Amino acid sequence: MPLELWRAPTQHDARTWDATTLDRKTRWANAGLDRLRYRTVAVERIGEELVVTTMVGAAATDARVLTTYRWRSDGERLMAEVDVEPLGEWTVPWARLGVTFGLPGGLHTMTWFGLGPGQAYPDSRSAARIGRYTSTIDDLQVPYLYPQENGARGDVRWAELSGAAGKLRLTGDPHVALTVRRWTTAELAAAEHPADLHPGDRVWLTLDALQHGLGSPTSGAPILPPHDLQPHKHTFRFSLGS
Repeated sequence: MPLELWRAPTQHDARTWDATTLDRKTRWANAGLDRLRYRTVAVERIGEELVVTTMVGAAATDARVLTTYRWRSDGERLMAEVDVEPLGEWTVPWARLGVTFGLPGGLHTMTWFGLGPGQAYPDSRSAARIGRYTSTIDDLQVPYLYPQENGARGDVRWAELSGAAGKLRLTGDPHVALTVRRWTTAELAAAEHPADLHPGDRVWLTLDALQHGLGSPTSGAPILPPHDLQPHKHTFRFSLGS
C-alpha cells in the first residue's frame, strides 16, 4: 500500500502561460514524484495497533515524507490511520496524497455514496451531486484522446467493489476520493493513445485524502488555494471490510 504523490499528468499539467515558470508535469518529473523511493523505518505492535513507519523520498531531491500507518481491527473491519509529515525542502506541490491497493482482477462493479455520476475533482465538480451510484469499473474511465488522469469520484463516504473475485467495502472517515482502474498510474502516463491501455490481471484502487486541482491554463488563471496542494502535515483514515 504505497503512498502516492503523483498522477498521470493531464494536458493542463503540461501547459503554462507564464514563460518564466515550468509546467507542473516537468516540475513533478524534475523532482522525481513519479519515482518515489520507499524505506521501512519500523514495524511494531503498540497495544491493539500494528504501527508501520516508512520514509518516502522523491527520487531527484532530498525532500521526503515520514509516513506512519496505524492498523487495527474490530474483527469485521480493518481500520487504518495514516499520518504524513513532509521533511526537507519541497519545491513542488503534490499531485495527490493517497495510497494505492492492488486488488483481484475479478472485481467488475463499484457502488458508492459520494459525488457522481461522473468524475469529480476539487476544482471541477459543479456537475456532480452527492448520491448513491453504481458503475462498472470500465465505465468509470474517461476515454480522453490523450490518456491522462481521469475518473476520480470525490467525497466518497463508502464504496463497494464486487464481482467474481468477491466483495470489498471501503469507508472514508469522513470521506475520500477514489480512482479505480485496470492499469497502473505509470501505464496510464506512458500511454500515447487509448489503444495503448490494456487491462491487466489486477484492479488498481487509489484512495486519495487530498488532490491537486486540475486547473485551466487556457484561461491563464493559476490554481489557487485550497486547490493548490502544497506539502503539509495531514492525517486521514479509512476502513476495509467485506
